[in-house]
Amino acid sequence: MQKGYIDLHCHPALKPFGKSFRRDIPGQNTTDISKTHSVWHQTVMSRLKRMTNRIFTLTKFTQTDLTSVYESGSRAIIVSLYPLEKPFVANKIGRGLFSRLLTNLAMGVSQKRIKHVQRLTDYFPDLQDEYEYYKQLDNQWVTYKGAQLKYQLITSFDQIQQSQANTLNILFSVEGGHALGTGIKTSNGNNKREKILKRVDWLKTLTHKQLFITLAHHFYNELCGHAQSLGGMPKIMTDQSEGLNSGFTALGEEVMRKLLDKTNGHRILIDIKHMSIASRQRFYTVLSAINSINNENIPIVVSHGAANGLLSFDDSTINFPERAKYFMQTDINFYDEELIMIANSNGIFGIQLDERRVTNKKGLKKSKSFWSKPKRKQRKAYLVWRQIEHIAEVLDNANLHCWGIQAIGSDFDGIVDPINEYWTANDINELKNQLIPHAQLYLQGKTFNKAENALEASVIIDKVFTQNAMNFLEKNF
Repeated sequence: MQKGYIDLHCHPALKPFGKSFRRDIPGQNTTDISKTHSVWHQTVMSRLKRMTNRIFTLTKFTQTDLTSVYESGSRAIIVSLYPLEKPFVANKIGRGLFSRLLTNLAMGVSQKRIKHVQRLTDYFPDLQDEYEYYKQLDNQWVTYKGAQLKYQLITSFDQIQQSQANTLNILFSVEGGHALGTGIKTSNGNNKREKILKRVDWLKTLTHKQLFITLAHHFYNELCGHAQSLGGMPKIMTDQSEGLNSGFTALGEEVMRKLLDKTNGHRILIDIKHMSIASRQRFYTVLSAINSINNENIPIVVSHGAANGLLSFDDSTINFPERAKYFMQTDINFYDEELIMIANSNGIFGIQLDERRVTNKKGLKKSKSFWSKPKRKQRKAYLVWRQIEHIAEVLDNANLHCWGIQAIGSDFDGIVDPINEYWTANDINELKNQLIPHAQLYLQGKTFNKAENALEASVIIDKVFTQNAMNFLEKNF
């Protein structure tokens, strides 16, 4: 079994970029990995921080700092450029010191970063600043335990295949259409449409291709409606109601079509995570029309998600109850019919390593084992295997190749409650090891509808953690 993984969705810069605002010049990266504003800076995960996460679901340690990613043996990661949304920092409890303290507690960024976001009238410069933050250390050496390491911002798939062990490969995506400058009522004035479309052009012609954009996110962005997503402290502090469960706007549909077009810059795929049902339904309709006109099969992307075990938008039948009874049966997660559509499009589905997404309270309770660490690791890994297996069962039942879309989209360093025992990139290889016995047990005596689906356990796990994503990148980057 190969070491390492490819992560479709993570936020290595969210914490260090935020902490750079405590310095005289915000947005500065550094090769000094001891500094908290370096994207290489690794926070030691103390017992107290681990306990804080267990009790309060607050992640106060770095998960995909590039040092941890290097230690994991990762081939490549797709980093998400994400301008922090104002409703997180101008929320139900106001904009003052107490609000900033709570937001910083939940996200691990600095109070000065929060004050900066509170003053924003346009998200787009924030997107550009985070992109520049990564560019500062492109191909710049850092020293870690006597070794020389670097990352490279990828411009071609060949770079990944030819890279050395001391080089991390970084690709880009964008999380949230608000990054284009929507979602703040005071932004862009009467020329909003023209400005937004010009910014799409900018995004499509960057040297470093943006592979996909997660068009919806936590709050209304004037492009498309979002699904309910927040829980815990963020849910208490914020209000997601505006635009919740709505569909595409006229501007949003124009942006979507422009992103998918290949005649002016490269195509940027659409990640359907966070979209409301109405938005997803419209997206599928538009995508089908584009495919028909151009004789194409544009892949559907879920960068970080989970199955909900329900048949379809209109039919809540559960075909696989032994697994589905442990799933979060909410519409931010994905229906069986969508899994089939993703497979038929040669798309990709990143399984999110977030306890609040991959299972429900019943499944979470069943996964706990307080006295035995090996047992805890085994049970927590099963939360991930259950998702892998469900997708396989749905696809095999549809007479499709059933191991080709599953991948990892950890959402590490986002607003995520990681699966206990698999807290950071450093734990990925242990997760892989723990998944092998689950796969072996599933395969014992298993008969597939499609003969090619009868693979060895180690092959399946390699596909999920590396090969499926590599195949997707080779075709689409």
